[in-house]
Amino acid sequence: MAVLEDEPAGAVLWQPRDDSLYLGRLSVLPQFRQRGIAGALVEWVEAQARRLGKPAVTLGVRVSLPENFELFSRRGFVEISRSAHPGWTEPTMIEMRKQLV
Repeated sequence: MAVLEDEPAGAVLWQPRDDSLYLGRLSVLPQFRQRGIAGALVEWVEAQARRLGKPAVTLGVRVSLPENFELFSRRGFVEISRSAHPGWTEPTMIEMRKQLV
């Protein structure tokens, strides 16, 4: 969790996987956006991946949120696949990966 001005400002969940560390549910409260908190949380997850000996960080981005795709693309993540949630015929999710080593 990120704390700014003595208040919770953002959070991220992460989970070790066989070949990567999965980054999920990155969020920053609206009043704290545009201050570098999301980037700092991503960097923290990348540091945890290195500490655990994971060669990459992976994540999923909703197709309907192109600004999130752009955020992670700017941070070095690349698209590796697209998939559809159950009941959908078109892709709804983009899986991304960043190699750390």
